[in-house]
Amino acid sequence: MENSIADLPFEAAGLCLATFAAGMINALAGGGTLLTFPALLAFTSSVGANCTSTLALLPAAMSSSLAYRKEIKEDRAWLTWLAPVSLVGAALGGLLVILPNPEHFDRIVPYLALIASVLFTLQPLLSPRIALPEGASHKPPFWVLFSQFLIAIYGAYFGAGIGIMMLALLGLLPLGGMIRANALKIFFAGLINLVASIIFLFGGNIRWDLLALMVPVAILGGYLGGIFGRKIPKIWLRVFVIVVGFGQTIWFFMRMS
Repeated sequence: MENSIADLPFEAAGLCLATFAAGMINALAGGGTLLTFPALLAFTSSVGANCTSTLALLPAAMSSSLAYRKEIKEDRAWLTWLAPVSLVGAALGGLLVILPNPEHFDRIVPYLALIASVLFTLQPLLSPRIALPEGASHKPPFWVLFSQFLIAIYGAYFGAGIGIMMLALLGLLPLGGMIRANALKIFFAGLINLVASIIFLFGGNIRWDLLALMVPVAILGGYLGGIFGRKIPKIWLRVFVIVVGFGQTIWFFMRMS
């Protein structure tokens, strides 16, 4: 069912609020799609909501990356390895959306979110055992590259939860702290969304009127979230990420039932 903005003014206002909050949440932890996706369902189909949400939140990721530009520059050596696998994975994930019958992928999403949330929560205990040591080579081991590849596939396919997944993975690298891991997470999320958006442009499912409404508030939310994310104490940011991660996991399982 397709509805216009003029027919649903209150829903349109709610969509703006959801988009602003999504931009901020993506800059801090990830999961903004959980806000924009249901808000868009009042106007368009699930495929249209997914594609429109991805494209709308892309500028927000870019504005957040601008706020984190110093941290991203410091860790650019990791980009050489992780960016290519993110690009390839995102391309495959984007194709899953526009190809017929991709529903089978939905069944594993809640379990991916649960695993990522548990790993991130236990990261302080696991890191001494499996994390790469400080001063290690900037060439990630195969399991890191493959994990990022799988995250990119899922990120382009639906996206909600990839922030938690990437923080759990990037936290095992010698990046020098969660703030820098968050900066790379935002960069890779933007890269994944960019590839997916290009593919979605050819699918004909974008609601351009809704997109025009969402983009400005998404950019504002993303930039403000990036600024606040650099100032929030690490322990608060970690607690926020954990709460968001398990909240997403519960939502995914409820959606699957």
